[in-house]
Amino acid sequence: MRQAMTAAGFAAANSSWAFRRHALERRDLGYTAFMQQQLSAEDWDFLQQQDVEPA
Repeated sequence: MRQAMTAAGFAAANSSWAFRRHALERRDLGYTAFMQQQLSAEDWDFLQQQDVEPA
């Protein structure tokens, strides 16, 4: 991935989810908060409904 981002340049790498997630985690923003920022309210609610322990 590093080689692909280096070849694509900063502008392309800056818009990738992997780069944004890395930057946010460096600011102590975890996966849950990251996904909540990226998804719409409806998609976030759907994701939360899917995260249920099986019976």
